[in-house]
Amino acid sequence: MLLHAFCVRLIRCSCEACANDVPYTHCKWRGKTQQCCVLDIVTVWEAGAHASRRRPERRIRLTEPMKVVAREMAAHRHRPTRIRNALLRGSNLGQNSLPSVAAVQRFVHHYRAAHLGGSDFWDFSNLVRERGFTGQEELIEGFTFTWNMDGEGRPVVGTGTDMDSFVVEL
Repeated sequence: MLLHAFCVRLIRCSCEACANDVPYTHCKWRGKTQQCCVLDIVTVWEAGAHASRRRPERRIRLTEPMKVVAREMAAHRHRPTRIRNALLRGSNLGQNSLPSVAAVQRFVHHYRAAHLGGSDFWDFSNLVRERGFTGQEELIEGFTFTWNMDGEGRPVVGTGTDMDSFVVEL
């Protein structure tokens, strides 16, 4: 018998279009998500209708030429605000057609962490995975032992949450 651990989340409308059209009341739209933590299956339910037919504008994303410029500047350790200002000057776009500072910040942080070695978490998790127990270690050599292994037989490194723990003893 397989036991399921469900995470249920109730959602209500928070879009600006509904808030602007009917400021005196709440939107009647409601949503519910139910996620099985074991099988990682998500079910979504909706009830009611939105107060406004207008949908909020989509967020502006970084295009491929913008990403090339951001990668070059991130390699030179420039800050996300300076990178965004360089995108504004270099691409002849208006202030409204440029991605937000938060979008540039997310892209730069991910690029630095994944490609430039700007994250201690990745370095440490790689170290733990390399030191996995194989049975061929010498008596004084350190190793990592865990119950969770990936397909290659190396230890699985968690994210540090209760559901996905990250415990290492040296």
